[in-house]
Amino acid sequence: MRNVLALQNYWDDPPGYLGEIMEEFGIPYDTVKVDEAPMPDPTGYSAVISLGGPQNANAHEKYPYLLQEKELLRSIVQLDIPYLGICLGGQLLASAFQAPVTRHHTTEIGFFEVQLTGEGKRDPLFHGLPGNPQVIHWQRYEFTDFDRDSQDELIVESDQQNLYILR
Repeated sequence: MRNVLALQNYWDDPPGYLGEIMEEFGIPYDTVKVDEAPMPDPTGYSAVISLGGPQNANAHEKYPYLLQEKELLRSIVQLDIPYLGICLGGQLLASAFQAPVTRHHTTEIGFFEVQLTGEGKRDPLFHGLPGNPQVIHWQRYEFTDFDRDSQDELIVESDQQNLYILR
């Protein structure tokens, strides 16, 4: 089994519990701190996870390493490598494909309800969850009008942000 690549976008946001889950299920993974290392060749990985962080996905002057991460994200989409973007990781994917990433009208911190769409209820990752689970939010930016291609499916939405989780 090839390793999963975990992209750590902020010094204080390692894979944490997600890493523990991968270890529990015997899923090997490598963590790359994107501000300290060049991006690896994605073809050696079975999947890529981009973690969260407080940065704005478009703050290239302050965080120039985000440009190389966006380049990597465009290549993994072309290569059809599975991707999970958490918070900033999702915003980086959207920004890599020219979708607007803007400051949200409110900062969401805490546990809030999200809604599984019809696609979300059938999705293997979310199948069996209640229709409106409480999940932790810690965000102040959002992406909108994400239209990478017609295969994108909205699987989770919230009252505050229409685009919450896409597949």
